[in-house]
Amino acid sequence: MNILGIMNGTSADGIDYVWIHVEVNHSLTIQFLKHEHRKFPKKIKSSIEKAIQNKLTTYDLALLNYDLGRMYADQFVSMPKSCPQTDIIGLHGQTVFHKGRISTLQIGEPTFLSYAAQAPVVFNFRAGDVALGGEGAPLAPIFHKALIGSPSKATAFHNLGGISNLTYIRDNFVSAFDTGPANTLIDKWISHKTKGKKSYDHNGVLAAKGVPHTDTIKALLKDPYLKQRPPKSTGRELYNLSFIKRRAPKAFFRLNLESQLSTLTEFTVLSIQQAYQKFVPEVPSCIYFSGGGTQNKHLMKRLKMALSNSDIKTAEDLGWPSSAIEAGTFALLAYLRVQEQQMDLHHITGNKKLALLGQICGE
Repeated sequence: MNILGIMNGTSADGIDYVWIHVEVNHSLTIQFLKHEHRKFPKKIKSSIEKAIQNKLTTYDLALLNYDLGRMYADQFVSMPKSCPQTDIIGLHGQTVFHKGRISTLQIGEPTFLSYAAQAPVVFNFRAGDVALGGEGAPLAPIFHKALIGSPSKATAFHNLGGISNLTYIRDNFVSAFDTGPANTLIDKWISHKTKGKKSYDHNGVLAAKGVPHTDTIKALLKDPYLKQRPPKSTGRELYNLSFIKRRAPKAFFRLNLESQLSTLTEFTVLSIQQAYQKFVPEVPSCIYFSGGGTQNKHLMKRLKMALSNSDIKTAEDLGWPSSAIEAGTFALLAYLRVQEQQMDLHHITGNKKLALLGQICGE
């Protein structure tokens, strides 16, 4: 069965369309088929940013919900003919608000896509977990476990999207949580300082030229979320421009842009390092990184140094594009939902009951 997963994350930098093939014989096997990336139309991207910052009216948010739905359908129809036949679609949608265990909202009306693809669309994956007392995130560990099975040595997956999250696996034990920011503070700050001319630090070139400001890093590392024990999840509701302006000392704002970016990058690295030191049962023998942050060479260099007791690899070492893991997750979750397979997320989201994730449009 061929399943399409569609994902746009908290960074809102574009949409990943990933096709996988799932077979079940003695066990479930997943094969990567194809990955396509599309940008948001400028008007929709601007509206998403406003929604995330709580700057849209309810009327505007309702319009954006349908505009996104039409966009997914239009982009699907325009895909190359070389794309695989699609039997089921898993649509994550755009997160515009997330507060673990309380509320989560992903928008993008799925009906348009279901009609366009003439296939069922599974959506609204996180709500079922929140309704049962879970954080609603992260959900990628289900996919990570399916990829590598039950390793006898401690292994981790680590996604560097807008937010950073890790999955720890050994044998059949799985735990996971959001560690804090990955790209979001770096991206938001460079966009702020360049008035939108730059949206990210390409390859980490600017940060590599700067000098991290120790006092700022110490101040940012005092953030209470970083000390909170898992299960836990977070988002741009916390890690945004206001976080920097509220927590960074005055000296940070007198630094040049290179040193500011170097400081924010180092904060990200050390917050991840502390998460492994404090909240995983043992040092992983290997960590597989994925997500947009793997393209930041300076960030990855610093992570390799900070996590030197682990073998640092990327999803490519498993035959998967680093940018395809998250969308692949929701393709697999769509398959599991159609099969009515409930999941034990106790050590991932804190939900103590078996959960059936997702709603189906166009059965």
